[in-house]
Amino acid sequence: MKLVITNFSLRHPWFVSVFVLIATLLFAFQFPKVHFDNDPENMLAENEYVRVFHHQIKEKFSLYDFVIVALSTRTIRTAFLMWRPWGGYTT
Repeated sequence: MKLVITNFSLRHPWFVSVFVLIATLLFAFQFPKVHFDNDPENMLAENEYVRVFHHQIKEKFSLYDFVIVALSTRTIRTAFLMWRPWGGYTT
């Protein structure tokens, strides 16, 4: 099968080039429909302990400007580290 594809592309380079160009354009037209969600909160379930605790801390201390880094391994399900721009790290 590898030789068939290789031989075809060697015999018809313009066809392969046009095909790749058309495929690239089709994917490029779909790019505006792509949505990136970088918010780690949305990666957790609504009732996840870390997310609930995060909301409690935000309400208790009126914090809104910090970053959460979530880790997941076999031994530690979810750990988090909060960094506040004005005061360093808290755990």
